[in-house]
Amino acid sequence: MEILDKFLPYRMWDEVYQTFLGNNFPWYYYPFVTDSSEDQEVNKFQFVHVISDLNKGYISSTAEEVVKIFNDRLNAYVILRIKANLTTYQDPPYVPPYHTDLVGHLKDITKTAIYYMNDTNGGTELEDGTFIEGKGNRLVILPGNVKHRGVGQTDNSARCVINFNYVEK
Repeated sequence: MEILDKFLPYRMWDEVYQTFLGNNFPWYYYPFVTDSSEDQEVNKFQFVHVISDLNKGYISSTAEEVVKIFNDRLNAYVILRIKANLTTYQDPPYVPPYHTDLVGHLKDITKTAIYYMNDTNGGTELEDGTFIEGKGNRLVILPGNVKHRGVGQTDNSARCVINFNYVEK
């Protein structure tokens, strides 16, 4: 695991922040957090914006240019998926099951990077009990086969992260 604080220069971080947390960004309601097999309950949801995936390439014209600033910095040979997640305030927060972002053999050859857009008392918990605090402009890089889960926040109206799944050079 690698934790990189102040991952982007301030101006780049601010551009990304203003794009994703501005009032004109299109978020889409997902009635589950990790996958559609979760029980449907009132507090098990998030807002998602899929930016790219392996089969379709970039599918978000809104975020494509902003997210391209990450490509070289991630040392990515190929990016398989980029997805932004936004969770809203809940007290207590819903804590989903542990998961890997990709399944099958892909999870064993990839990296998962989580970019935290804003400061919150939520974060990411790894299956071994490690808790990574949600700190704005922080990037965490994990092997793709490490099970993890997002932990919601109680100190902010929204928690926003961008997940990158990629093969490293």
